[in-house]
Amino acid sequence: MKFIKPFRGVPKGEIYPKWYKAGEDCPAELETAAIDTGAVKTKARQQPGAQPLLGVDGDPAATGATDPAAGGAPETPLQ
Repeated sequence: MKFIKPFRGVPKGEIYPKWYKAGEDCPAELETAAIDTGAVKTKARQQPGAQPLLGVDGDPAATGATDPAAGGAPETPLQ
């Protein structure tokens, strides 16, 4: 995995942070932080055997969920 933007992190075995440039390899120990900050590009992962959430006629936006913020009523009463 390579950095797509500058990233500052502490490599394994070091005590001081280092600046990594776009294009440099991301050390394995920094991958989680780099992903969280968007410093590396990742591919979307889907669980094996998982089905995408689809609504009416395969439309992902029409899942049947009601959005209370859009003026709809919640499916279950709030307590």
